[in-house]
Amino acid sequence: MSLEQDLSRLRKLSGIKWSRYPDGVIPAWVADMDLAPPPVAIEAARLVVDRGDFGYNFAAREQLGAAFADWQSTYHGWAPDVERVMHFSTVLHAIELFLLTAAKPGDGVLLMTPIYPPFLDAVVGSGCVVVSCPLEAQTRALGREALDKAINQAAAEGHPVSTVLMCNPHNPTGRVFTRDELQSVADVAEEHDLLVISDEVWSDLVHSSASSDSSAASDSSAASDSSAASDSSAASDSSAASDSSAH
Repeated sequence: MSLEQDLSRLRKLSGIKWSRYPDGVIPAWVADMDLAPPPVAIEAARLVVDRGDFGYNFAAREQLGAAFADWQSTYHGWAPDVERVMHFSTVLHAIELFLLTAAKPGDGVLLMTPIYPPFLDAVVGSGCVVVSCPLEAQTRALGREALDKAINQAAAEGHPVSTVLMCNPHNPTGRVFTRDELQSVADVAEEHDLLVISDEVWSDLVHSSASSDSSAASDSSAASDSSAASDSSAASDSSAASDSSAH
């Protein structure tokens, strides 16, 4: 398919990404997937439609936990407990729930900035305070010194950090954090008794030269006590919330 044919296909879609601007604009402002859906997914959806199979399907829902756990174990080095996997309609709903139930109003929530703007809204909406830990300007690296500095400064300002809200691979920079960087987060979380919420929705969309590891796989007891949300509409209440909310 040529570029023009592909653009023509995309501009016929009804979603906001390709309908908001005129044809001369190629939109890159929202994370709608521009690649065509894989044939196997189209065929599976078509079979459901052809059967008129739109009733409550609890059996299918119950299969998500095991499928999610198997995928994480196979590709991301984390074996979550299937019995502790919870289902959410979106990643942000999972994050908001963790913040509302595990953090107190006025608590600091550490974010690696720049960050996906709805994360800031989620923190403020929960009554917490945004604590910025800037990534290194040129490499976007995450250093232990920056983590310690942000946590100490927040404590001095009266907003002790209780939660780390991560995004790995990072949105918007695209940075995939190394195992050493994730270990630094786990070590800090253990030292300060912090909850770690890790949105890992992009973990399967990385270049072949990169390896996207789950925060929950870090070598630390903190990694078994934090809280992860992963992208499959399932989130584990175990240690790291990896983004498991299938959109």
